[in-house]
Amino acid sequence: MAGRRLGRRAMLWGALAHSLPDVDFIAGLWNDPAEDLLAHRGFTHSILFAFIAMYLLVQAHARLHPGLYPVKRKAYGFFGVLVFLHLFLDGFNVYGTGWFEPFSHVRVAFNWLFVADPFFSVGPGVALLLLIFLKKQHPARLWVSRIGLICSLLYLSYAGFNKYQIDGAVRREIRKRNWSDSSYMTTPTPLNTWLWYVVVNRPDGAYLAHRPLRSYGGGVALHRSGYFAAGVRTI
Repeated sequence: MAGRRLGRRAMLWGALAHSLPDVDFIAGLWNDPAEDLLAHRGFTHSILFAFIAMYLLVQAHARLHPGLYPVKRKAYGFFGVLVFLHLFLDGFNVYGTGWFEPFSHVRVAFNWLFVADPFFSVGPGVALLLLIFLKKQHPARLWVSRIGLICSLLYLSYAGFNKYQIDGAVRREIRKRNWSDSSYMTTPTPLNTWLWYVVVNRPDGAYLAHRPLRSYGGGVALHRSGYFAAGVRTI
């Protein structure tokens, strides 16, 4: 997207732009853990902030590399995709992302991926290493970039398919137990997409389970959580 003129510097600018929404980690220096949970992935992960960041990045880039983008819409496209991609991907894990801050405090969480999944990063990571060493005019550079991104896209799709299967198993278990007044949540356990954590909320408390992707019993071994059943309220 940055074109050949920017060369390897595109990766540095890309890393900066893609990481910019996480500037909110600074709030953790003075917030307590509960406040930090609310501050992280709040306004700096909103659509409004993405537009502000995109504008500031384009202006900074134009000052440092004057004339590199005669048509500024190319620069806006480059930085816009990077910032919005960060917001988009953060919405696929359990943490919750404030896309609509400050107008709405609703957090978006699709629960497809764990917060840090190394398998999602393998493709782009290998591509990055190759792009560092390949010459600027090497014909394979474009294909290396594409393959790295396609690997991540395929893994994200695979994680979504896994969640679909797990959700189906949980819904069947709820119907089997006649728990029509229940709600549930499923999310991957750390660093993988094959073992899932299940929480079913009931009027008498919460029921928990760990459910592998391939379970020979077919059901979900839910057990009541004494912590939640004791009436402890959590944020």
